[in-house]
Amino acid sequence: MHTDLLLEIKENKELFEKIILESIEENIYQYERYGVKFSLALGAINNAEIKMDSFGAMLRKTDKFIVVSKHVACAVYSFSDTKQGLKAASNLLNQFENYYFSEEIFLSVINVDDCSSSDKQIKKLFNVVEFAISQGMNNIPLDEISLES
Repeated sequence: MHTDLLLEIKENKELFEKIILESIEENIYQYERYGVKFSLALGAINNAEIKMDSFGAMLRKTDKFIVVSKHVACAVYSFSDTKQGLKAASNLLNQFENYYFSEEIFLSVINVDDCSSSDKQIKKLFNVVEFAISQGMNNIPLDEISLES
């Protein structure tokens, strides 16, 4: 089990949420003002040898990559609905697996339309990744709907 990773996320959740919320202010503005949807994908990995910022180069230029800690990062997929956000997260996961085929990554995805506010969106994102870690559901992008089925 990945108890150290889960503990790190639970202990630092408020700080991690704040970092992400501050980093997506522009996306929130664009959504509220112009209706530009976006999805967030939160990735957590136990191996400290892997540099999280290296995955930022794998994103489109319209997307954003936020390194939250040594083990946690968030991708912001602009101009994406729920389905497109899951697909983009799956693509990033495939690229991750090409470089680190034996590593486990826990990935949660949520779209701005799935929540009434951005802070709730981020809280749900962390709830899903915590569930994935506690259940050993690695290398699969999970959204809130995945948990219900």
